[in-house]
Amino acid sequence: MITFSIRRCAAVIVRHVFELKNAFELFMVSYWCFFDLFSFGLLAASFKQPNALQYMTTNMALWYLVARGSIGFAVSFVRDLHTVNFVSMMTTPLALFEWFVALVTMGIVNGLLGFLMSALAAVLLFDVNVFSIGWVIIPAAISLLCSACVLGTLVLSLVMTFGRRAESFVWIAGYFLAPFSGVFCPVANLPIILQKIAVWLPTSYVFACLGAGRSGQVDTVTQLLFKSFALNGCYFALALALFYWRFTQRRITGLTRLEVEL
Repeated sequence: MITFSIRRCAAVIVRHVFELKNAFELFMVSYWCFFDLFSFGLLAASFKQPNALQYMTTNMALWYLVARGSIGFAVSFVRDLHTVNFVSMMTTPLALFEWFVALVTMGIVNGLLGFLMSALAAVLLFDVNVFSIGWVIIPAAISLLCSACVLGTLVLSLVMTFGRRAESFVWIAGYFLAPFSGVFCPVANLPIILQKIAVWLPTSYVFACLGAGRSGQVDTVTQLLFKSFALNGCYFALALALFYWRFTQRRITGLTRLEVEL
């Protein structure tokens, strides 16, 4: 029987929120948001194509929901390993489900923080309002946060399997799928082999729906959003099953080894 205590879950969340109060942590998030928006914004502006700047800055800001969301999700676990705190938590009344919900919450918080920082950078650097795309940005953002949780869960499974040797995936997972998702250009402009990969990514449907939203194709937007949420649901269920299996196996071999083996 699954038990859930909001107080225990909130305690884990508060512990990780204190990390965000670190000025250096906030500077790191802000720096990369502004740097990416500035770099890709200049690139888009050099194309001198109508709406190119709006397209690039909006997509980059929304992609930070995935990138920073997955990083915030998984890095909370990695920090517990570095501080030799994970095993101690698992010996308390804190349930695995409560701990996992806390990590999901931190992923959402970090993703929203990255998105808002990027949206601010778009306004300050290029006078672009990413919210001008309209109502479609809300379900698109929710779907991208779901994708961040899927990626974060997969990274947890990798670290649970290979230990701290796999922690580099925490930083690259959120960026790895960007070229296949239509962030930098429409999926139709990608090479055929990359288009075949994009078909299986929920994020590709989100950015396709943003394009349809700009054109006012409401029916197409609805269909694309449905596909993205359906894929996210399937992948999240599979990722959860994989994580629980790897956690169970690791508990047999010894959770303590996660904190000491490299």
